[in-house]
Amino acid sequence: MAIELAPMRAGLWSNLGNLLAKTSERATEAEATYQKAIELDPRDARIWNNLGNLFARTPERAAEAEAAYRKAIELDPNRASFWNNLGNLLVSSLERIADAEAALSQGDRIGPYRSRLLGQPRGLPGVPGWQAQGRGSGIAATQCGSGRTRPRTFGTWASCCTAN
Repeated sequence: MAIELAPMRAGLWSNLGNLLAKTSERATEAEATYQKAIELDPRDARIWNNLGNLFARTPERAAEAEAAYRKAIELDPNRASFWNNLGNLLVSSLERIADAEAALSQGDRIGPYRSRLLGQPRGLPGVPGWQAQGRGSGIAATQCGSGRTRPRTFGTWASCCTAN
């Protein structure tokens, strides 16, 4: 194993974390390897972003995901994908629409990686009566007659929401 040959290389630990993170059963191991990578190189923004991606999969860890994404952005504010990840988390897990719009807009300004909503360039719905349905690789959101916008997580069906 490469880590045995070069145990002080943070990138190797991060790569192992990426591999482990592919299955939910190994999430604890993935987290430990990302933490080891951060210990070795706390200034590598990609590792912080990877840790955020891992945390974002568990709704109860959304605050930790946000902190990890923000650390990645602090270290490398010109990486559009980091802003996009933060924006997606803010809308899908934390339902902070305005904050998500700001993060996704910042990602768009940086480019060439474009923030996506159901595969379309740029941000969140802003037009009254906007509605989207279907499966997509981005966030689904629906604004219905009630005027409320309801975010849905990745790959789920958007549906009309009701006013409370």
